[in-house]
Amino acid sequence: MAKVRKYGKKQSILGRLNNPLFGAAGVVTYESLISPMIPVQGIAKDMLELVAGLWMSKKQGILGATGKSLLVINSYQLISNIAKPMLENLNLTGNNNENNYFNY
Repeated sequence: MAKVRKYGKKQSILGRLNNPLFGAAGVVTYESLISPMIPVQGIAKDMLELVAGLWMSKKQGILGATGKSLLVINSYQLISNIAKPMLENLNLTGNNNENNYFNY
């Protein structure tokens, strides 16, 4: 009996790096063409882009990769906006001028 060979999906030249590269290209395109047309600013815009990224991340191809990248970027922006005042209250941001030994 002949042995059946199973061939896996052929990887592209860049391998697993294709998806993040397409996502980054999609986000750059979005931020330069579409984002300036949105009339909302600040945290509301970050929330809107987060929801759009969540919806797009369910798709496949460059749209899904762009959605996943939007999720990561806007999650970081929202968390940093929330965490920055907390860190400033604890004097962990490095903005205090009491000790100039570590200010370069």
